[in-house]
Amino acid sequence: MKRVIRFSNSIRAIIVIVLTLFLSSVSLPILFVLLMLLSIFDLFFLPSSQALVPQFVNRDHRPKANALFQMSITILRIVAQAVSGFVLALQFPVEVLLIAAIVALLIATLCTIKIPKSPATNQGSERLIEQIRAGLREVWSSKQFRMLYTFIAIGMLIATAFELILIHFLTDELHLGVENMAWIGICNIVGITLGAFFAPRLMKRFERKWLLFPPFLFLAVTFIAVGFANSLPVLLPFFVIQGFALGLFQVTTVTLIQEWSKPAYYTRMFTMFFLVSNGMMLPSILISGWLLSTLTITETVAIMATILIVTGAMGVITFPRIGIGGKEETNIQ
Repeated sequence: MKRVIRFSNSIRAIIVIVLTLFLSSVSLPILFVLLMLLSIFDLFFLPSSQALVPQFVNRDHRPKANALFQMSITILRIVAQAVSGFVLALQFPVEVLLIAAIVALLIATLCTIKIPKSPATNQGSERLIEQIRAGLREVWSSKQFRMLYTFIAIGMLIATAFELILIHFLTDELHLGVENMAWIGICNIVGITLGAFFAPRLMKRFERKWLLFPPFLFLAVTFIAVGFANSLPVLLPFFVIQGFALGLFQVTTVTLIQEWSKPAYYTRMFTMFFLVSNGMMLPSILISGWLLSTLTITETVAIMATILIVTGAMGVITFPRIGIGGKEETNIQ
């Protein structure tokens, strides 16, 4: 996993270096290809880095570690957006930001050298393809993972449609520019940070199922608010609530995957998690685009909110008790 993190950081640095050197002559299709490659190597980095947490942190402290991991990423995104906006406002060349990104990636690559070697896991003498097949069998043979990933897929199918709906809402309903998405993004990030901060504390007090599925209902409230709001400031508090729900959901989900997975399959389980989460983006955009082209925005958000409410309610009803953090009450197989 340590080598994968170093490799993904190095390749992303190389891609940004290429982009910096040829920025003035790069065409839009090539730019899209480079951005796609960056996203692909993000999928190498994220599962590996997340899978390192249970290697070094015991079970009782994993919720806090996962919360710190999520908060670090979120806070750095806020800082990066603020710095980028400030630099661009001062009319500095875009190359300044790209060079800063290259330096940050190279520093991150060097920092991985300091990561201790993770405890060895016994995977026998299986070939790589056999290990991959074994990992997939582990995912789909477990009822708890099948149920969890199904609910994640449905939730992300709706949640990732939100950005397209918001763009339509801002431009066609409120007649505002898409630059106002930045305010929505900031409110979301603040909410995610708060949700990640409180998640470990709530896990110790409440049945974790109540942290996993009610966030679907919070997302539904935000959808409903979009259907009836007539100004952006009215909506901003709802995006903080939405972010709070996402922060709770992410930290709780990651902690459960770590608890339920065998050490040999940590990376494979998180790879599946990120593939399920990100893989819903394309069908989500297609579905929401079709709904917006045939229905009003009020009808579209009503359909989306209904799906989220039904999914959240079904999760609460059908998913067995998980237990309070550190006191698991069930182990579904």
